[in-house]
Amino acid sequence: MTTKRITRDSIPAWYQLSFFDGEKKMIILRIHEDFLPTLERANDDSPIVKDFLSTFGFDFFSNDIKEGFGFEKTFLRTSDGDAGGFVDFAIPIPRVKVWEKTPCSHCEGSGKSEYGPGKCIFCEGKGKEHRMEWKKPYAISATFTLFTTLASIFGYESETSAKIPQLLTLQTITMKDMHGAEIGGELSPFVLEWIIEKAEQKEKDEFSIAPVEEALRNTYKRMMGGSSGYSERGIRSWGRKSGFIAIDCPGNATGIYTDGSDISYRKKGEGCTLSSHNVDSPIQQITLIAGLAKLHDLVLHKNAQV
Repeated sequence: MTTKRITRDSIPAWYQLSFFDGEKKMIILRIHEDFLPTLERANDDSPIVKDFLSTFGFDFFSNDIKEGFGFEKTFLRTSDGDAGGFVDFAIPIPRVKVWEKTPCSHCEGSGKSEYGPGKCIFCEGKGKEHRMEWKKPYAISATFTLFTTLASIFGYESETSAKIPQLLTLQTITMKDMHGAEIGGELSPFVLEWIIEKAEQKEKDEFSIAPVEEALRNTYKRMMGGSSGYSERGIRSWGRKSGFIAIDCPGNATGIYTDGSDISYRKKGEGCTLSSHNVDSPIQQITLIAGLAKLHDLVLHKNAQV
């Protein structure tokens, strides 16, 4: 028996992603009510839950699907479901880089570079010291890893009653190490067809996806304590008429993209797999997931301007 995959089959969705770019930046995870009880399979006795609690020192884990799910209850339920049967869980983007009142030790609070004209590279011209609060981004990353693991194991057999297909899937990892926040997944033919269609409309071999770049930028800035020149570097999203897509964020060539061999040998009407490169921290991982969530919005609402 051939196993169904979203890369070649239209399968009723078990979850969706969305990005809310209001005053509070949020990734929205929309889980179909038929799949929702699957989350209760994870509990305090699950090996993966025990490992994450021990490794990262989280205070608690919640599998309460009526209020909130995950480590530190980072996935907050915000709806009772819509007409399509999807229940919303909000994941607020946390502030990770926190500015303190203490003057910067490098520029002595002047905000000016000690090496010449320009801003101090250590305080970005703010003249203040900062600290990094890692617990919340690691809790979000670990909860995504737990959720995407459950979704990859049980999603295909869930047989939801959703009227729309699963557009993409994710699988994340969470470790305190190099490459400890990599992302994989699959894109359905609907996503690749959208990319190809946009390239044809623009009559270009390659085009930028500005709404995705905006989601990346705003998510990264939120976590990194506000705007800075560095926030702009490395942020890019583009598609090609072959169906290739890449989403990059600040780092050492950090990003997620369609697998090259999949694109090269892809048959019409097929999707492809996603791979990532040099995703080392939960900040980068959350930024890229926000970009993918915005891409999901654009494909789901095909008339959106790009």
